[in-house]
Amino acid sequence: MDTSRHSILYICTDPGVKARRDLFARLQGMYAVSEGMAAPDELAQAQLLKTPNGKPYLEREAQTSVSITHSAGLYGAAFSDGLIGVDIQKKIGETGGSVSDPERVADRVFHPIDVRWMKDGDVRTRFFFLWTAFEAYAKFTGDGIFTRNRPIVHPSWEEFPGLHVVTGEPEEDLPEIHGCMWLRYGVVFTSIWLEDEFVCTCVSERPLDKIVFAD
Repeated sequence: MDTSRHSILYICTDPGVKARRDLFARLQGMYAVSEGMAAPDELAQAQLLKTPNGKPYLEREAQTSVSITHSAGLYGAAFSDGLIGVDIQKKIGETGGSVSDPERVADRVFHPIDVRWMKDGDVRTRFFFLWTAFEAYAKFTGDGIFTRNRPIVHPSWEEFPGLHVVTGEPEEDLPEIHGCMWLRYGVVFTSIWLEDEFVCTCVSERPLDKIVFAD
């Protein structure tokens, strides 16, 4: 009998710092129910802890991996029975934001091959594309972003054009979504951008089964 669990990314409105714990517990419960677990309340009540490197994990739930992210009013949580990492960022306009010089930041943080890819197109858009992929991969490995070896994370468009699966209820309330998937280092990168305002990237051992808009 197949006992594997699905890999699911939940995206919803960020309720703010004080309410995030309750939101995460609700998403834990949704995931447990979706997987048909015998005791979904146990997963929903499992305490969220962190490793010394800051990677979150669920107490007494070794079979379930989790990653969380939030940015400018959006919150994301990903669950899987394999390693998983997710990051979401709001694309900042030309006149504001903490990244006033994306090329300078990219030269310091990203692999030179990724920097060349970024400069070969819309620099600001590709910067946030790279940043979410870079952070999601760091969360996936648990090594953090300050490592000596810079991974190559930019998309290989020819490998997985289009988005694998997107779900939401009700369907007419879904934001405008575009996305792509690609392989690096034997793992799957899935990136979506929402209403041309947010970029979200998830890194997982196998393709995401669902992306659920949980508001």
